Amino acid sequence: KRWRRARHWMISGCFLVTRSLFAVVGGNIDTLSGVYTIAFLSVMALFALGNAVLKYKRRHLPRNFGASWVAVFFGFAAVVSACIGNVVFNPSYFSYFAIYFLATIVIVFFMFFRVRLARVLLFFVSMNCGRKLCCGTRFGNWLKRKVNSLKGTPMVFFVKHDQLPVMNKAIQYILDNEVCNNLKMVH
Repeated sequence: KRWRRARHWMISGCFLVTRSLFAVVGGNIDTLSGVYTIAFLSVMALFALGNAVLKYKRRHLPRNFGASWVAVFFGFAAVVSACIGNVVFNPSYFSYFAIYFLATIVIVFFMFFRVRLARVLLFFVSMNCGRKLCCGTRFGNWLKRKVNSLKGTPMVFFVKHDQLPVMNKAIQYILDNEVCNNLKMVH
């Protein structure tokens, strides 16, 4: 980590998830390929949905390549029908996929709401500090530092022109959707 500045816990985490899936399916390569097929087709469906949202919401964005609405709809329909075909072909593939998908959703949920969850935990720790928990104050102080650290992480917004309505919209979005007290605008 010192030399390459790599996050080895991410690499190890990906390896452990992949290895655990291999162990759960009992080393059956057909099942493993079916699970990865469903995952890949699901990602492609999300790309098609994202393309449609960008076409609708951000029509004015400059693009080098474009796709018509018919092409986006056809691509989405083809990917969804392929995914459904794989699930119908062998429903056990979907059960393995669903287990790992739900685990991923739980992890993402905790990442999105980690500050709120830490505040709830801090509330319960501070309620019990009067009862002389052995590590309540130490744990509470550590939790406060973590919340402040998360909120102190700067959010960077790149501004092309100095248009106040655009900057105000960005600030409102960050206040509504992000956990930060530090905003940097780069012109």
